[in-house]
Amino acid sequence: MDPAAGRAGGLDAALAAARSWIRPPAMRSVGEGFEVVGYDASQRAYVWRRDSGGGQKTGARASGSGPVLKAVIDASAASPIENLSLIVEGWDSSTAEVFLDGRPADRVRSGRIRGLLGDGLAVWIELRSTKPVALEMRGGGAREDSRAGG
Repeated sequence: MDPAAGRAGGLDAALAAARSWIRPPAMRSVGEGFEVVGYDASQRAYVWRRDSGGGQKTGARASGSGPVLKAVIDASAASPIENLSLIVEGWDSSTAEVFLDGRPADRVRSGRIRGLLGDGLAVWIELRSTKPVALEMRGGGAREDSRAGG
């Protein structure tokens, strides 16, 4: 079977995924309340941490709602986005609404991470881009029991 004819895009898709892992695009915070720790190659995920104080005073939480994380992913042809994984430490909601360039993301999977030092959220977003992308994640109410995803 010709790998270029494969379901997931074949050789081109495999090369794009490899580029996104070898040279992940920079991700920077454009909001307050969360800091990007960096790209963890062992998890192939960007790790975020809630600022001490939980962002309560800095606007990471809209009034009456859950946490809000805002970032820009500086993707390019040399550092593309080929699906996106995030680990958010200190996320105090079990759900996340994800917006890309202001529009709801089509395919998102998320799962709660429970730990001795605090909880978090793992998020996978289907996304392919060679241009910068604005990311916004909004949590529901604190400690919900529902699941996010589509």
